Parts: sequence; C-alpha cells; structure tokens
Amino acid sequence: MTGSTPTRRPGRRGAGGPVPQAPVPSAPETGGLGTGAGSAAASGTAAGLIDWPAVDRLSALVPPGPVVSRSSRAGVVAVLRRSAQESPAWIAEITGLRRAAGLVAAGTDVRVVDRRGLIRASAAGLRALMEAVPAPPVGPGLRRAGAVEVAGALGLISTRLLGQVLPTDPAAAPP
Repeated sequence: MTGSTPTRRPGRRGAGGPVPQAPVPSAPETGGLGTGAGSAAASGTAAGLIDWPAVDRLSALVPPGPVVSRSSRAGVVAVLRRSAQESPAWIAEITGLRRAAGLVAAGTDVRVVDRRGLIRASAAGLRALMEAVPAPPVGPGLRRAGAVEVAGALGLISTRLLGQVLPTDPAAAPP
C-alpha cells in the first residue's frame, strides 16, 4: 500500500488523522514477491513450496501500527536511525568484536518501514534463503497453504518487532 494514507480507525488510540505509511521496499534480488507463480514453482527449490505473490497479498491483512502524529512519527524514525547507526560501536565495546562491528557499520543500510514493509523484506530474505535448498515441485494447493503459513508467521512477528537485521547476500558483495 505504498503511498496510501489510512485514516484513524474507531477504537484505536493515537493522535488521529491520516498517517502516511513509510514506503515499502521492493524485494531484493530474489525475483521479488510479485513474480508469477511459475518461476519459483518450476525452480525445484524450497522457494517453490510457497506462493510468494499470495504472501504479499495476505500481508495486507496485518493491522497497521499505532496512529501517531506526523511529528511523533518523525521523532521515532530519527531515534531508530540514530540507534541503528550507533549500535555497531556499542556491540564492538561490549563484545570486543571491533573489526566485525566496523564492517557492519560500513555496510549498514537503515530502513524504517511499516509492518507490511517488514513482512515484504522478511519474505524476500526468506525466499532468497530457500532458493538454495533443493525441493521437489508441489501443486498450487500446497503452495497456497505454504503462503498462508509464511504470511501468518511473518504477520504475527511484524506486530511484535521493533527492528530486524536482514543479512546481506555475500555473493552480491563487491570483490
């Protein structure tokens, strides 16, 4: 629902009024969630066990986050970005893993997204991982059932997480 401005729902706490959603990132180099059912199904990988476009459609059922004012939202986004940028230094200090923390700090791409954006990013990462696992093809009914399971799990998680770190694809790193 990129660009939509949901209005306050009755019974919800918050400042009221329309709340623009953060832009939802497109899926990384995994073919995207919007690719047709055929490519993953024919791939012979575990990613073919899931109807990924259905996962994306089902993610729209997740309730939006709390309704807050534009200034409150901007403040929270600023704190989240600053915290994400400062966290590698804290990790280095606490763990002694200074080199690893430096690599993380140099390659961190901070994105603040809404719940649906979190589901889309998580699903894209899961799909990328599943592409490496061989699996026999399955029919559309099982693929839809897999989509319901993945969307349900990611939907539940998206209402309980404040942040998430998605690993980068080592194969995509420059030499």
